[in-house]
Amino acid sequence: MQVSGKTKLLVSAQYFPPLGFFGWYGPGVDIYIDLSERFEKQTFRNRCCLLAADGVLNLTVPVQKGKTQCTTGEVGVVNRTAWGRLHQRTMATCYGRAPFYAHYMPQLEAILGSTWQELAHLNLATIRWAEKVLGLDPAQVVPSGASIDHTYILMHGALHPKKPLGNSGNGIEYQPYPQCFSLHKFVPGLSIIDLIMNQGPQAYGYLPTWPRA
Repeated sequence: MQVSGKTKLLVSAQYFPPLGFFGWYGPGVDIYIDLSERFEKQTFRNRCCLLAADGVLNLTVPVQKGKTQCTTGEVGVVNRTAWGRLHQRTMATCYGRAPFYAHYMPQLEAILGSTWQELAHLNLATIRWAEKVLGLDPAQVVPSGASIDHTYILMHGALHPKKPLGNSGNGIEYQPYPQCFSLHKFVPGLSIIDLIMNQGPQAYGYLPTWPRA
């Protein structure tokens, strides 16, 4: 829905979100990150997709178990395992030869080297990092407990790891760019990390486009 001439999109807080997430940003659109939604496992809320030598690889942030009706803003991160170091090593393996690895990897290490108690804070840090690199206006945040009215367009389920990464009838259009390990076929829909590591300052020009109502 459009309010005051702008479309309000309500999206999930995702971990190093896929390209399609940032394709929503643009003129005439306000992005709202929803921390009041019910948390769902096995989604981009606590995982991201990278490209490795043997194909697409998922990195998952361990989260607390036991709560069945908690919101995304209430989910805690489990820090008993050194998951942050594992993610750093995996990113180094996937993108160590990427053109902009040396420039951006220290920034990712700063995020992943911190101790995060709440998943929402971690996800927001990854989103803010990408927004800054891409030159995007920061999304607004809808906190836990907030009421959602009819003025928002709900986009929570538009991007999901179990859906095809590429064009799948939803109208999204990806622009191919050179990738590590994809000698024969472009792999769309990966984490924003893939695009930034490979295209650096030119990454904004490769953001996918969604159909506009």
